[in-house]
Amino acid sequence: RAEEHEKSWTAGLAEGRAEGIAEGRAKGMAEGRTRFLLLVLNLRGTVPEWLKERILCERDSELLESWMKAAANAVSVEDFLGKTGLKESV
Repeated sequence: RAEEHEKSWTAGLAEGRAEGIAEGRAKGMAEGRTRFLLLVLNLRGTVPEWLKERILCERDSELLESWMKAAANAVSVEDFLGKTGLKESV
C-alpha cells in the first residue's frame, strides 16, 4: 500500500512539474510577443499609455499574434488601432 502511495505521489509530482513547465513557456512566449509588439508600435509612433497597459495585460497568444501582424502592416499607431479595433475604454 505504501508503494502504491509513493507511485501515485511521484506521478502527481511529475504531472505538476510538466504543467508548471508548460505554463512557464506559455507565459514567456506571451511576454516575448508583448515586447515585440510594443517595439514595433514604438517604431510607428507614440504609443498611448492606455494601449501599453492593454497590451501588457493581454495573455491570449493568438490575439497577441494577430496584433503583431497588424502592427507589422500598420504605417502608424492610429493605423494599428484602426486595423485591430482597439479603443481606450472609458
